Formats: sequence, structure tokens, C-alpha cells
Amino acid sequence: MLTYVQDRLDQTITVDQMATEAGMSPSHFARVFKETLGSTPMQYVMAYRVEQAMKMMDDPARPLGDIAMACGFSDQAHFTRSFKQVVGQTPRAFRAANAV
Repeated sequence: MLTYVQDRLDQTITVDQMATEAGMSPSHFARVFKETLGSTPMQYVMAYRVEQAMKMMDDPARPLGDIAMACGFSDQAHFTRSFKQVVGQTPRAFRAANAV
């Protein structure tokens, strides 16, 4: 499933799509996914997107808006809200705190 998410990082990913890829019903897939990995499929996708965004922020010349789009967020505001929910600070604050 990680490959599926990696290949579609910049796209909308739904539980239905992931379940179809796994050959399961959405409810069964979501249940098995949570039992196996300890998070819901969408929590996993969000955490992966934020993780990739953090790596992309190593390039100080790359605009946050570009990173947001590359990681599948609908806009920079959505990226900022989601990033802050997962990391505890905004992307701008994270980038400033981790600047080399």
C-alpha cells in the first residue's frame, strides 16, 4: 500500500481507492489497516504526506506552496492546517527552526 500512496502523493487518495487496490471492501480494508498499522488509512496518508513535505523543506529555495501541491494538499492553507495538526507547528515555523 505504501507504493500506492507514494505513486499518488500529489493526487487525492481515498479509502475506496485503497480498498479497491487491495481487493477488499472499504470497511473491511479500513478495519484490517487499522488493526495492522494502528492508524486509519487516511491518518497514514496524512502522516506520509507531512513526512515527505518535511523532507522537501530541506531545500530553502522551494516555496511552501509548491511543496503543498507536490504532497497532495488542496492549497497552502490546507497544508498549513494539516502540518500543524501532525507536527505541532506551522510549516514556516518548522522550516525556520530546522534551517541549517
